[in-house]
Amino acid sequence: METSIFSIVTSLVARLLLLHAEADKCRTRLRAAPPPDDQVDLLRLREIGEEARSLARAAAELVGVYAAEPETLGAVYTAAILGRSVLEIRANAEAGRTQSALAQATGQ
Repeated sequence: METSIFSIVTSLVARLLLLHAEADKCRTRLRAAPPPDDQVDLLRLREIGEEARSLARAAAELVGVYAAEPETLGAVYTAAILGRSVLEIRANAEAGRTQSALAQATGQ
């Protein structure tokens, strides 16, 4: 079960990274675009933000963590990116030790 949850969370994190790259491109175009031409990029940035929040909640819920604490979500993403045990991060988060989970996931 852990492996399937891990692969799903990893896929969600990969999508979040792609959204981040797309958002960077939009911001770059916004800096160069005259005001009437920037509406498409502004709309896309809003859409990216909404999709990213939705993906973040989905990833957190998959490992039993609620999206109320950004530190916990950071630990979940880091765990997925670094290939750490999602169950290990979940156990720490459920125990209310989000700082510990984040430090453990990043190896600090």
